[in-house]
Amino acid sequence: MVAAGMNNLREFDSRQALHDALSALICEQLEGGIKQRGTGRLIVSGGSTPIPLFHQLAKTTFDWQNVSVCLADERLVPADHPRCNASMVQQELLQEKAAAAAFLSLSEAAQTWDTKPFADITLLGMGNDGHTASLFPDAPELKSALNGDQPVYTMTPPSQPEARETFGLQTLCASQQLVLHIEGEEKYRVLQEAMNDSATTSLPIRTLIEAAHSHITIFWAP
Repeated sequence: MVAAGMNNLREFDSRQALHDALSALICEQLEGGIKQRGTGRLIVSGGSTPIPLFHQLAKTTFDWQNVSVCLADERLVPADHPRCNASMVQQELLQEKAAAAAFLSLSEAAQTWDTKPFADITLLGMGNDGHTASLFPDAPELKSALNGDQPVYTMTPPSQPEARETFGLQTLCASQQLVLHIEGEEKYRVLQEAMNDSATTSLPIRTLIEAAHSHITIFWAP
């Protein structure tokens, strides 16, 4: 048996079809935020998976000057470090038409965004170990980040070469819409195993999906 969270899965025949649908959803959610408060709030994740989507969004005609973008998590490295997520977002998303959007650090967003909702849409990825954002299974701070009420946590997973900061589970789930964006057969298999009712351990991605309930949609393409 598979847990109910997989009922929120949207499968696409191609990655381009996924990017088209997800781009439309992002703009729809941001438009709602602009109408509600004058500013749309978008949380994105690092890694290589969202880069083609970022390129498509950067070319999209939209009211980007009224959008604020923040990362779900960040590696604690210098801004010019090749593993810096903020630099990647600046280079891959905040270009062309999307260059008009504002970029905020996690601490800046935590201090200036209220929680009703915290973001209009949050895009998350997943690692092969079942982590999402920087909620790593081996991080000693994981329990606090999953159960605590502060917005941002510092994580020190032994499996990673650097410490990280991440929004906690409560803050991520305060988004109007959560999207888990995964591509490829291997990621799909990891997700299935994490969500299976016979799983012996509860991975962070499962905890997030179950906590978010109907506010999360899984976008997957082979």
